[in-house]
Amino acid sequence: MYERQHGDELDFTRPDPALARTGADFIVYLRRLKLWAGDPSFRELQRRSGVPASTLSDALNRKLARLPRLDVIRAFVSACGVGLADQARWVATWRALRLEEAATTESASARPSTTAFHRDPRVVDRDHAIARLDAVLREHRAGRRRSPLVLITGTSTAAASATARSWMRRQSATFPDGRLYLDLRSAAGGAGHAGLSMLLRQLGVLEDEIPVTPDARAGLYRSISRERTFLVLLDNATDADHLRPLLPEGPACYTLITSTAPLFTLASRHDAVQLSVGRGDQVRGDRASTDPRSA
Repeated sequence: MYERQHGDELDFTRPDPALARTGADFIVYLRRLKLWAGDPSFRELQRRSGVPASTLSDALNRKLARLPRLDVIRAFVSACGVGLADQARWVATWRALRLEEAATTESASARPSTTAFHRDPRVVDRDHAIARLDAVLREHRAGRRRSPLVLITGTSTAAASATARSWMRRQSATFPDGRLYLDLRSAAGGAGHAGLSMLLRQLGVLEDEIPVTPDARAGLYRSISRERTFLVLLDNATDADHLRPLLPEGPACYTLITSTAPLFTLASRHDAVQLSVGRGDQVRGDRASTDPRSA
């Protein structure tokens, strides 16, 4: 039988999953949602959702080593009375936390190569670059910098990507509606309009709700971005034309792009901040220039 434990205090407002910072936090918010819904029994939730009571009970077990499956989350929050529009917030938070889990696992398994990266004298100090990214974000939030787009370039694809990913992992508290990631080098056609479907899924849009036409997908993505606060990392970009549909329009959204190409036209059009990471002993952080000689 479900028992209220520490951290499960009843609140008259519906729990907001975007406040969860870890998988354990997310499960606490699921438990709070159950209380908010009137604390129905797992048998009753099974009747509403079609998911076995034991599976639902396991999903709320804070001793689990990883997050419950996404289909269980969708069924559970729906059974607790959460409408389709708000279900997207639960799905988006789950995706962000699951990506964090995956990144942590990948980081641990790749520790030898990561050590080699840090010791490579051709790669600049990553902490310096991350400090610059922090400063750009503070300036944007304070209204002193209009552009929410940062372009990280360099001779080393690995250096630019590693810097962006490292900074992204630290921003769970800054972007309550999630951190989106798209690898444009693989992702089976992840560039351009094809990549919009992947981003929309990460934002919690159900598969059958993703528009068929590219223009409709782009419109939905722009509409969502205007109402939410999220970070999107577009990794390993090569073509500015493929990037444009993937850029959110919301003033509270923040875009990171990594590339070995300078992408001068895109950077200039969006008044982007450009960081150059790679060979050398310093990080350059300036407004992007259309003059290739300034690179």
